[in-house]
Amino acid sequence: MRRYSSLLRCGLVVALLFLPESSCTVQVARTSNLVGEFPNDPNVPEENDKFLTRTFESEAEFFRHKHKEAGLAEEPSGESLYQGPQYCIAMSGGGSRSAAFNIGVLAGLSDLHDRKGTILDKVDTISSVSGGSYASAWYYAQHYQYLPAQSQTRSAGAQVFPTEEDKFQSDLFNPTGDFQSHLVNHSDLVPVELAALGLVADLLATPLNLFANGLFGWHCNTTPSRRLYQDRIKSTYFEPAERGESVKRNIPINFPDLATFVYNENLPLPIIDTSALIDDDSNHYGALMVNSVYEFTPYRYGSGAYKHFQYSGDKPVDFATAVAISGAAMDTPNLVIGGSQQMFYSALNLDLGYHIRNRVAEEDNPSTTSRVLQELAPFPIYYSTGWARDLNGHSIYLTDGGYADNLAAYSVVRRVCKNIIIVDAEYEHDWPYKFDSYFKLKNAIRSEMGAKLSVDGIGETPSDTLFNAKEPIMKGTVKSFPLRGRGNVTLNIAYIKLSASDTDQFEYGRKARDEWDQGENRCAPSHSHSCFPQIATTDQSLTRSEYIGYVELGRAIVNLHRNELLNDIGMKPEEVQEVQSCFDTRANKPGPCK
Repeated sequence: MRRYSSLLRCGLVVALLFLPESSCTVQVARTSNLVGEFPNDPNVPEENDKFLTRTFESEAEFFRHKHKEAGLAEEPSGESLYQGPQYCIAMSGGGSRSAAFNIGVLAGLSDLHDRKGTILDKVDTISSVSGGSYASAWYYAQHYQYLPAQSQTRSAGAQVFPTEEDKFQSDLFNPTGDFQSHLVNHSDLVPVELAALGLVADLLATPLNLFANGLFGWHCNTTPSRRLYQDRIKSTYFEPAERGESVKRNIPINFPDLATFVYNENLPLPIIDTSALIDDDSNHYGALMVNSVYEFTPYRYGSGAYKHFQYSGDKPVDFATAVAISGAAMDTPNLVIGGSQQMFYSALNLDLGYHIRNRVAEEDNPSTTSRVLQELAPFPIYYSTGWARDLNGHSIYLTDGGYADNLAAYSVVRRVCKNIIIVDAEYEHDWPYKFDSYFKLKNAIRSEMGAKLSVDGIGETPSDTLFNAKEPIMKGTVKSFPLRGRGNVTLNIAYIKLSASDTDQFEYGRKARDEWDQGENRCAPSHSHSCFPQIATTDQSLTRSEYIGYVELGRAIVNLHRNELLNDIGMKPEEVQEVQSCFDTRANKPGPCK
């Protein structure tokens, strides 16, 4: 018996050695962390001293087009006054809770009208991560599938929505309409039985994982539960509601096609944030957000460490896959601390992350013969043939975007967006709230961009937070970007925190609050405040009432605190006075503008 036990232990050690998780070195290109502006650096050539760098000229054209459609003034030279994004939304992670709350915020922004349209119409960019990416995916997928096929080829300046589709915009956020009803009916995103099925499938596929990723180090995506999880996201957020035979159903959305669509339909530019996992490098480059925030946009994909590439023949993932990666919160690196523990879970095939090709390594070493030899090298030889997760490795491991930036705000700040709405719906297990992701972002902006992020009501450290649930929208700024020729630029921020006060809760909000208060082990006994609206980030299952309560809460916060929101994002007082709300929050239904 002792002999068999010894053999078992030796076998386990060998299996674990097949899937090591650490020891890599990353290199970083010598470029500015900002997109579009050069800092006060004498080494930057004067001829390149313009707003948008050549790397992101496709985005420059997109923003010029969108601002022209919005009727923004131009300089006498014919150039736009501001070619970068003016209004941006950053939607945080937090699972299904975050998705519902962010959908409520989008609904609230669509309720606010001025003479030129809704506040949501003004938005240039929506950056999202994890649960926020669920909401973003739903917003774009519904537009993509419901608008007529011919709308994708209409010229710029044409009517965005045909007459027969005018009802689409109002129906999208109608609490009792087909779209919201579909989401309510799918509020249980990951049922217990599905999670159990995924776990069994992962364990059954363990031999394949050990062979492909252990013996040969191919970085194959062998985890079956990833596919089950992605299919569930598709059926919930991508599947169209039942609205007739004319609807384009279950169409795969590729990013280049999405680029054409959002341009022609005058929709915001989507940014889906994932995290490039860079472990234990000696220079700590993996700790830099510019390296670890790995973006997928309709025009490009990449990060600071791995460069940004245009889509050509290479389309590493489609839109739905990027969203699934962005929300892979249950991935081993996000749940388990310690290289040995992560190694064990990887050996059991429990990783939800995703491997894609490393094009930087392929550019540096274009030899096909060399790549074939790398793939044929068995353990432990493959350690020296491109296995490591760095610029020389043949694969990049992508995981939940919250691993790098759970607020999804880094991407819009580095694009020097003038006015940013940050929707913070992440889990807070303590009272008062600690704002962990906010302070992580604050440190990154200071160390990597040379600017200062501050938000009234949060304080300078987690211990001195001044947050009040009755003031869920807080004013913030990013100050003192040292940009050549433009002085110290200041960005305006409206920071929306998932929180509940009596003034912002109505029928369904109260029902959701009652469910939380009555649930067992939802809050620590020492908490004197209601459990609503906080719940564990890993909980992907909401009841119907809970889902509706989150959506309604997000919508109510925007509508009831609209003056604070509009002031915080830099609108002039006379512009704020023109904005009216076209939703009755107390009755939870569309109403006359007032």
